[in-house]
Amino acid sequence: MEELAQSVAEDGVHAARRAILRGIFLETLSAIDVREVFTRAVACEDDWLRVADLRYRLANFQRVLVIAIGKAAVPSAEAVLAKLAVSAIPIEAIVVGPGEMRAQSCAVERWQGSHPLPDATGRDAAHRIISALKRTNAQDLVIFLISGGASAMVELPLDETVTIEETAAFYSALVHSGLSIAEMNTLRKHVSAVKGGRLAEFAPDATKCTLLVSDVPEGMADVIGSGPTLPDLSTREQCWELIRRPELQSGVPDRVRLLLESANLPETPKPVAECFRNAESRVVLSTAMMLTFAAELCERRGVHVVIDNSCDEWDYGAAADYLLDFRQRTHLGKHATVARLNLPDILIS
Repeated sequence: MEELAQSVAEDGVHAARRAILRGIFLETLSAIDVREVFTRAVACEDDWLRVADLRYRLANFQRVLVIAIGKAAVPSAEAVLAKLAVSAIPIEAIVVGPGEMRAQSCAVERWQGSHPLPDATGRDAAHRIISALKRTNAQDLVIFLISGGASAMVELPLDETVTIEETAAFYSALVHSGLSIAEMNTLRKHVSAVKGGRLAEFAPDATKCTLLVSDVPEGMADVIGSGPTLPDLSTREQCWELIRRPELQSGVPDRVRLLLESANLPETPKPVAECFRNAESRVVLSTAMMLTFAAELCERRGVHVVIDNSCDEWDYGAAADYLLDFRQRTHLGKHATVARLNLPDILIS
């Protein structure tokens, strides 16, 4: 009877802890809702558009072009377009991402995109976005909304003889290579006509603002969606080293490999490029923001919090071993909870 009573008591403790963790999870989920985050980040009043800590006087522009790409494209675009709707300025939008989109008061071109492998829709969307950007001038404001998944959803190789099937095979080889996200995107950027800042090059005179939902480690904004609108910090020399890695000796199509190995591989635009002189970017939602909010909720409930992102890109098995060992080394106790919160899953699923 004594053992039964102890078992019942322990079950009650575990149930209480699960309830606390579930409450923290749901409250965090609500706090990082993409639509709500963008609604708070953007405001439009008295002919001024506020975007995070940036301000744009709409009277200085003849048109606003909104381009949203990625898993969070639909809710971010809906929030931004709703704020812009109160202005008298003409608005156009191109949205590439999953999910249904509500009817808008402005013209919206809608593409579903594909993930994790690019398809024909992504190539068509790339052509359409390039065409729209080429029509911009100094009187246009372009707002880019970029989130995880953008790499696959809009893609166009520098060498257009590379087929859609070859592009998908290249992405598949990268996904299964074990390379870090930064390494994979270094290769993607240098193969692509729309990544690594190259979208910005198609609108050199327009004022450009990029709002980002980050699913990568802090300080790597140019890796989000392969950085289509941001200066690229990676180099073609890094590509030449990466493509020789044993993990990529099979699976990469010949035409893609020849492009990456070429001594004439074009370099991506760097921070000094002219197309970035009138461009700004802000991360409006990230894993770090999510973890900070979750940690505050935990601490309010008397839960000790340790945030350790050092194993983010490890194999899951190795990461689990590391976290369990960490619990023992720091004497958190056998009842301590090791939680892994992943922004893309919470945000999109």
